[in-house]
Amino acid sequence: DRYEQRDHFKILLEEVEGGAKFNPSDDGGPEKTMATINIEALDGGDGIMRMCDGCFNFDQLALGCKEWREQFTEAIYANGSAEEQRSASWGDWSLHILALFWKVLFAFNPPTSFFGGWLCFFCAVAFIGVMTAAIGDIASLFGCCADIPKSITAITFVAL
Repeated sequence: DRYEQRDHFKILLEEVEGGAKFNPSDDGGPEKTMATINIEALDGGDGIMRMCDGCFNFDQLALGCKEWREQFTEAIYANGSAEEQRSASWGDWSLHILALFWKVLFAFNPPTSFFGGWLCFFCAVAFIGVMTAAIGDIASLFGCCADIPKSITAITFVAL
């Protein structure tokens, strides 16, 4: 893209012709090897977009947005896609309807493409914390209404 300062990708080389040979002490051994291609921009470029590319990889952000959109699509459709939904059984539909709220809720967790997976990790930990607090409050309310001691409520409803 025109705003990128640098980019890189890897190429797996195998099945060479013309008498070429691979170094057996490299990554792939005598049958193949891995080459890393680094691309640097010709002009240093100024501007806010070039500065942002130093902090964020626009390709990774685009991939992450695509994966996030797919998460919501998979959450909404029974069996994950429109094609699979057409062949869904009654059991698939009943489980899908039962879990739809949770599937859509946890689709808000960002994919691992953002920031090396750390955003996904911290959001997942936050989701777990919120769910644990909600389950604890509901169990405490139920234990209070049913006149069950707190220790029994904690072991029976929260821990299980």
